[in-house]
Amino acid sequence: MNPQSNSLRIIKTLLIILLVFLSLSGLFGILFLIDPSGELVEMPLSHLDKLPINNFFLPGLYLLIVYGIGSLIIVYGILRQFSWAPVAGLLLGLVLIGWVVGQIILWGEPAMLQYIYLTVGAGIFLLSLIIRNMGI
Repeated sequence: MNPQSNSLRIIKTLLIILLVFLSLSGLFGILFLIDPSGELVEMPLSHLDKLPINNFFLPGLYLLIVYGIGSLIIVYGILRQFSWAPVAGLLLGLVLIGWVVGQIILWGEPAMLQYIYLTVGAGIFLLSLIIRNMGI
């Protein structure tokens, strides 16, 4: 096995780990579908004051579909070596970064969890870029 293929395998593995982590996190969107008031996860409705929605149903659906299911689709694409998978990873990383930056703009001082997801988004973006440039 040559060093480049070994490096690519390690990078793919790291990317898959981040995507699976994000997918598991996104599956928690189900909790907002069960209880759109946010009480189940102790999320106050006041977080939505600056938005044109009055409960967490749509954010929960977004979390479930984009991060929960979308991440798994990208994992499948990477494992099957589909050419669209690194591009999808790039986009997902950017979307996650944008989502978290939007939260910070809306809510002010970031929480530790937001720093974690900014790092995950940046990691997904960068690893996808490396894979895209090295060739899946």
